[in-house]
Amino acid sequence: MSEGRDEPGMTRMELSGWSWSPRRRVPWLGVLLVVFGLALLVDQLTPLSASTLILGALAIAFGASWLIGGSRWAMVPALVLAALAIPDALTDLKVITGDGWGSVALAVAFLAIWLTGGRGGRRPGWALWLAVIFGIIGLTQVSDQFDWLPDLDAFWPVVFIVVGLALIMGQGRRGRSSPW
Repeated sequence: MSEGRDEPGMTRMELSGWSWSPRRRVPWLGVLLVVFGLALLVDQLTPLSASTLILGALAIAFGASWLIGGSRWAMVPALVLAALAIPDALTDLKVITGDGWGSVALAVAFLAIWLTGGRGGRRPGWALWLAVIFGIIGLTQVSDQFDWLPDLDAFWPVVFIVVGLALIMGQGRRGRSSPW
């Protein structure tokens, strides 16, 4: 872990505070207590649940750290937490109903991670795989909510079986031994 210096000869862990600039540090515990208190207060005054508000606040905090503070590592938690919070908030507000919206939001988040992630022109392959998996699951779960889309409930297990069999058969053709 890296350490930050406040005064000559003095060091402290960078995780003890949140730094927007070298001059100003905000303690994490204070931020979390304020976020938690605000979430509980808003929970009492609106139809939004406290868990949705806390997820949203954390997404905003990580997003600010990523976009304002320049912390590239904060992109993944910001997008994933936003993908978890947004469908819950829209459900709490009765804008959307039904299953599958969380999976669709996670698919979009992992696609965004894949598109914006990576260094030196290399995109993280794991993010694209997760986008495809959550996209298939989400699409099949929301398919019954749209008249123009056929009901795809039995589709996604079949996709996973076909892909799994293709990987197994591809492994056998290459002549490699199974790690099991």
